Amino acid sequence: MEAGRILTDLPLEILDRIFECLGTRSDKLNLAQAHPILADVFALHSCGEYRELKAWNFMTDESWSFLLHYCGMNVKSLSLKRPWNNVLGDLVAYNCPNLEELSCYVSDKTSQSVKSFLLRFKNQLKSVELHVELDAHPKIIDALAEAPNLRKFYISQFNGNDVYEIQNLLQLEELTIQIRLHPVPVQIDILKICAPLKNLRCLVLFNVQFPEVEGASSVTWPSLVELKLSGCYLSHGFPFCPELKALQIRKHYLHTGNVRNIVLRSAQTLESLWLACSGRVFNDDQFLDFLRISKNLRYCKNRFINTAIYSENLRTMVNILRNNGVTAEKPFVLIMESEYEMRYFDRNVSTTN
Repeated sequence: MEAGRILTDLPLEILDRIFECLGTRSDKLNLAQAHPILADVFALHSCGEYRELKAWNFMTDESWSFLLHYCGMNVKSLSLKRPWNNVLGDLVAYNCPNLEELSCYVSDKTSQSVKSFLLRFKNQLKSVELHVELDAHPKIIDALAEAPNLRKFYISQFNGNDVYEIQNLLQLEELTIQIRLHPVPVQIDILKICAPLKNLRCLVLFNVQFPEVEGASSVTWPSLVELKLSGCYLSHGFPFCPELKALQIRKHYLHTGNVRNIVLRSAQTLESLWLACSGRVFNDDQFLDFLRISKNLRYCKNRFINTAIYSENLRTMVNILRNNGVTAEKPFVLIMESEYEMRYFDRNVSTTN
C-alpha cells in the first residue's frame, strides 16, 4: 500500500499555485513558516512582491524576521506607517542590503536609531521621507548630507531649525516641506535653503511663510520644473523659474495681484496651471493676454475662471488656443469648479461651434 502523501510532496509548480491562490499576505506567511520547503517556495513566489515593503500592524517581530530572511534581498523601498521599531530597523539593516527608499516616523526617543539607520545606508539611499511626531525636535537631517545619491527628500510636521540642514543635500532633485499649522505662521528662509540646490526640479511647500528678503525677485531657481504651494504666506518678491512647466498655488496668503505676477513670470514655459485662490487672479482681458503668451499651456484649473467663458470672449479664446497649437491630439484642458459657470460654458461652446 502506497504511503500517504503530504503537502510538501507536491511539485514546486503546484505549491507555487497554492501560494498564488491564497488571499492575503498573512495567509502566505503562515503557510511559509510551516515547513522549510514551503519557505523556499514562498521566497521564489514572492521574489518581486516585496520590492516595496510596508510595515503592517498584524505582523510580529518573528514574522518580520522570517519575511526579511527570505525576501530581504529584493526590498528596495521601506515604508513604516507606525512608530519606529528598533528591532525591525535592525532586521532591515541586516537583511535588506539593496534598500534605496525609506519612509518613517521620527520622535525624540527614536531619532538616534533612525539617524544610525540612515548613516548605514547613506551610500545607496535615493529617497527619504521623514514624519516628525508632535512636539519632537530631532536633529537628524545632517546625516543625509553624507548620502551622495539622495535625490528626493520629504519632511513633514517638523519643529525647530533642523530644516536648514537641507541646504547641504546638494544632489536633491525633489523637495517637500510640510509645516504643522500654528496660530502664528512659521517663517522659513526658503531662499537660503534652495540657493545651493542647483539640481532641484520639484519643490512642494505646505504652510510655509516666506520672509521679506530684499532682492528676492532677482533670485533664479534655474532647474525648477514643478512648483506647488499650499497654505503659504508668500512674499512680494519671488524667485524667477525659467524652466517652470507646472505651477500650483492653493490657499495662499497674498494679494491676488502678486500671485498674478508669479504666474506671468513663467507664462512662456508653463504647461500646467492650478490656482485655488480666495479671489480672481485674472480679469477677462488679463486672462486672454495670459493665454496669448502661454504658448505651451495645456491644462488650466482655476477656482474663479469666470473669465472668457461668455460667448463674446470665447471665440477669442478659441482662436488664441488654435494659434498656440492646440489640437484634438494635443488638447487644452480647462477645469472650472463652479457648476453655474460650467453650464454657462457648455451653452456657449455649442453656439461658438
